[in-house]
Amino acid sequence: MKDNWKLWLATIACVVVVAFCARRAYVAFHAAPPDWIRQEDRIGSALSKDDRLKVAWEKFSGLLGVARIEAEQRQLPIGTVSLVALEKSGTDAVSIVTQPVVNQGFNPLQNAQASLGGDEKNFVGFYTTAGEPIPFTIVRVKGRPRSPPVTLHLSSAIAPGGTQFVMRVEWRRAPVTIGKDGKLQAGLGRFPRTPDAVYTRAVRLPSGSVIVRTVPAKTATVSVDAAPLVSWVGTAANANAPMSVVFTLPKP
Repeated sequence: MKDNWKLWLATIACVVVVAFCARRAYVAFHAAPPDWIRQEDRIGSALSKDDRLKVAWEKFSGLLGVARIEAEQRQLPIGTVSLVALEKSGTDAVSIVTQPVVNQGFNPLQNAQASLGGDEKNFVGFYTTAGEPIPFTIVRVKGRPRSPPVTLHLSSAIAPGGTQFVMRVEWRRAPVTIGKDGKLQAGLGRFPRTPDAVYTRAVRLPSGSVIVRTVPAKTATVSVDAAPLVSWVGTAANANAPMSVVFTLPKP
């Protein structure tokens, strides 16, 4: 009986020590992360403050509205919606693309994980579908200088099993090649094969550009404006058709 009493006392003492050490480690880590981790809080600038970003966002919002209508008619979810708005050079662009955030847990999700991607210096920010900037925290870890993990601080929590779209806005090198004849070709790739959803790809050409051809022409929607907008809306059934626009820039 005495031996059992001593064993129970030793067990309780061990539990107390482990709990104390775990608590100290938890408090120390959350109060001040270790030296090899550095956190940086950021938020994207207001899109309305930059005319180029403002115009690109207005075009993107229209595309998102078209995708929603199409998805409702087809009774499918919305897939990726992306816009490449070319600058005057034809080789630089503003990129806006949807990024789904899925709550795979059992509790509401308000702090979601994401990534900046490769070119941090040209990254503008994360935004809601209404164009409001989303605060985020960059977690910089030694040994991982590129594409650091990011925590998004959403204004409204995502319900368990739910999905919320956030928009990535960044400056980037445009997917454009220049031929020997001086014509430019913007390639937008193919729609994903899975999942079955409504996808949208679009390119906005520089003001004064002239469209030579669109591929595939049958499914392309061309908005004839000072700055032409060419878009495609489709599903996984259209995955085999690469999308592109051949155009010429205005003469200087």
